[in-house]
Amino acid sequence: MAFVAGYAINKRVSLNDFGIGPKGFIKGLIWATLFCVPMFLGLGFISQFNFQPTLDLAVKGIVLAGFGEEFIFRAFLFGLLFFYAGWGFLSAGILTGLFFGAGHLYQADSFGSALAIFLFTTGASIGFAWFYLAWKSLWMVVFLHGFMDFIWDGYQIDTDVTGGLWVNVARFSTLIFAIVWSIRVAKENNIHNLKTNLWINTTAFA
Repeated sequence: MAFVAGYAINKRVSLNDFGIGPKGFIKGLIWATLFCVPMFLGLGFISQFNFQPTLDLAVKGIVLAGFGEEFIFRAFLFGLLFFYAGWGFLSAGILTGLFFGAGHLYQADSFGSALAIFLFTTGASIGFAWFYLAWKSLWMVVFLHGFMDFIWDGYQIDTDVTGGLWVNVARFSTLIFAIVWSIRVAKENNIHNLKTNLWINTTAFA
């Protein structure tokens, strides 16, 4: 469906239109790996480094969650709305985030946990959409998402996606590292100023 929509809009089928061309793959892999070091060490300290990686967990975390979710929600849904339909960063990001958040409600066992999971994952979706723009590539986002999920599952963290205090200290250390460096990348790519594109992206019609 994504490539059919891409062809309908651009009259071509291109991996670059979805941020998954060869350019940016190695860079995204290296930086996502570095960003995830604090989370790996932090969760390792919490769980006495009882890391139990398996092929199934790698496929679930890196392929299904990392690539699958980022391609569907960021490259396709967010990208279609922001780059081609003229929606702004926030309008496209919030709508995409609502779908992304709703997709994680199966983890909830109460109204309170459902609300917390929904808000957390919706916010994460908007943040990852910004990563996508900042790097002008989906690869860093794919690997960051995938490695974080793989580390989480490999350490068998026994909590829902919202996590506990020290779990979140470990996880947000990685995210803060990624955000700080991505601000630098965004400035290098000259897309750090989204003030004129927050609600409507006028450049989509240029």
